[in-house]
Amino acid sequence: MLHSLNRCLVGFLTCLSLTGYSVEASAGAWSVETVDSVGPVGQYTSLVVVDDEPWIVYKYGDAQTVDQLRCARRVGNTWQIETIDTGEAVGHVASAVSENDGSVLVAYQLLETIPGSSALFLATYDGASWQHEAIDISTDVVSELDLDIDSGGNPHVAYYSSSDETLRYGYRNDGVWTIETVADGGLYSSIALDSNERPHVAHFRAPQQNSYAWKPQEEWVVEDFSPAATVTGCQDLVIDESDQLHLAYRSRSVNGLWYAVHDGSGWAHESVELEVFPEDASLVVGPTGVPHVSYYAETVSNGVLKVARRLADWEIEIVDDAGTVGQRSSMALDSEGGMHISYFDHDNLDLKYAYGQPSANLPSDNVPILLLAPLAPPYPNPSRHTTDIAYSLPTSGPATLAVYDALGRNVVVLRDGFHQEGQSKVTWNGTDSNGRVVPAGRYMIRLQAAGAAGTTTVVRVR
Repeated sequence: MLHSLNRCLVGFLTCLSLTGYSVEASAGAWSVETVDSVGPVGQYTSLVVVDDEPWIVYKYGDAQTVDQLRCARRVGNTWQIETIDTGEAVGHVASAVSENDGSVLVAYQLLETIPGSSALFLATYDGASWQHEAIDISTDVVSELDLDIDSGGNPHVAYYSSSDETLRYGYRNDGVWTIETVADGGLYSSIALDSNERPHVAHFRAPQQNSYAWKPQEEWVVEDFSPAATVTGCQDLVIDESDQLHLAYRSRSVNGLWYAVHDGSGWAHESVELEVFPEDASLVVGPTGVPHVSYYAETVSNGVLKVARRLADWEIEIVDDAGTVGQRSSMALDSEGGMHISYFDHDNLDLKYAYGQPSANLPSDNVPILLLAPLAPPYPNPSRHTTDIAYSLPTSGPATLAVYDALGRNVVVLRDGFHQEGQSKVTWNGTDSNGRVVPAGRYMIRLQAAGAAGTTTVVRVR
């Protein structure tokens, strides 16, 4: 999954592509079908593709039924449905991955394994049946979990523990599970492994702050994601073949679905679609580097399932608008680039599935991607006195350059208004909007223009 940025660096100058706006496209050739309609099904789904066929893990049940974690897999033209596990709130949260040998692994929550508690379990399909094992039974409630797998077939899971309100990380090696506490927070956690099989986790922590944690060696490194784009819900983290991080998330400060890239020096943000209220989003990056996001877009009258792909701009398709549909979507690509999506039909309480190739009005994956690059690193950094912030805009237009503190509060607006294209440099003297010298600490510098944003950080010392 290769991802390329269209950027140029000249000294400390970064060329920013500020074309992050959306273009609505007519629906492509999507095939939509109901997979399971027996009882309330599909509130939570996770989809993987095995030998180019979809497997969907999902929850069945409500307050009047015994909950089940089910799996539906496509065999020819039919769906084969089987039960993975049963119990209170089983499958309320679940995440599935597949191995190269065709095995499927599912991490999931199960309440009341012992009175007053819940547990995190793993189910593995070995080609004949589902095998179960406990991962963590030491927490009151396990939620917001995500699962990945390394090259040796060892599972890695990130999840929220409500017993101590922390992000936890577990991995299995030689049949033994190791559990670590990473940081405060852990809601909406999403995990991905890089080429060196180091874990990276995006998650949410109070107060309304998205955080990113990774483990380069023995200790976890935790940093704020972006104080200017607080997150209230969904996020999905993906690492491509070049070890570049991609994240789809919901912003509350600028309501809508957003997308970010981390290239090792900082995060770059841009909007996918504004003025929508996505409850969830599923992100995949194709082999040519094109990010795809499936998401539920709430409207005044109902909600619809959409797919966005990032090419020269974000190209958006409506997949299903038959009522209120599209919640809890999960997407995967097959070897031909076909898009497979599982999701919930709220009106009928059914599990639905959509399949589609890119439509004729969406360019192919070979079209170069124009994305937002991060701001150039401030200089000097750390800084005791003044800091130079250099950047370059490809086109003239309105733009805002501002500084935020670690809690996301605006410290000072350095430049706001019409910017000429080309290279620019701003010097920050380390004071706030009232002329007071700011305390020592870490500050975020954010450039925003045309619905997109680039961020970098500076450390102030005394």
